[in-house]
Amino acid sequence: MSCPNPLYHSWLSEWLEEENTRNQSSQRPLYVYKKALRGMTQYPHPIQQPEQTQRVSGIGATIAARIKAKLNKYLEEGGKMEDVWGGQIPSKL
Repeated sequence: MSCPNPLYHSWLSEWLEEENTRNQSSQRPLYVYKKALRGMTQYPHPIQQPEQTQRVSGIGATIAARIKAKLNKYLEEGGKMEDVWGGQIPSKL
């Protein structure tokens, strides 16, 4: 099963890797991003708005806000919304 939101999935993977490389005394951030990534991997629907990422198990307000900020920057730099869904607009939005 492929994720219908590959761009969000890749950002969560990136943030998980960042947490993994940090030398922190707390494992909580690592756990949080693992849980969010697992939820995004299992979420079967395309997400129209970044706020809707909170519907995904393991994603709360903080990660949703981070996704929204990253998406806004991505779009400002010339990225396209279709990239969120792997280059095409899903038929069931």
